[in-house]
Amino acid sequence: MSLLRDYEIRLEVFKCSPHSESVGCLVDLGQDIREVMPYLNGVLKRCRYNPDAPTLEITHEERSFALWAKRIAFGGVAGYDEAERAMQSVQQLINDTWARRDEITPSERRGANLSPLTLFKLLPGLNCGECGETGCLAFAAKLAREKASVDRCTPLTRPDHIECRTALVGLLVEAGYGVPEDWC
Repeated sequence: MSLLRDYEIRLEVFKCSPHSESVGCLVDLGQDIREVMPYLNGVLKRCRYNPDAPTLEITHEERSFALWAKRIAFGGVAGYDEAERAMQSVQQLINDTWARRDEITPSERRGANLSPLTLFKLLPGLNCGECGETGCLAFAAKLAREKASVDRCTPLTRPDHIECRTALVGLLVEAGYGVPEDWC
């Protein structure tokens, strides 16, 4: 049986960007989905989970969603049709995960939202360009969006940067980012 069966989409212009061409969506759910959150957190990489609220922030098909027990919010859609397609995709993700819950280990991992500045502070700061970027901040920005892999920073392989590497890799792993196996 499907967990999430019905919902109602409301499009809203966010007050912080009233002249934007895209709108935000608030979706009121006909069912309580809190029980699926730890399972989603167990199968998706970059989640931020707060079991006390409960809330779960996920990225699905390159769009960010915030899930509550009876509401989902997301932004950046051009209109109702795009919002409906995005919501149908999340509904399928929720229902597929719920159907496979016996095969999934639920996770209480809270995750972290890693900013480029947080990652930049853990890089060697050499601005050497060996990673292919103009400097460490540009590399950190791509790393935060998972558009670059940490192993592109070759100075992190040197003994004098092992502390930076250990801290950076630990943070990335805890947040659910992909890290090459030989870097863990």
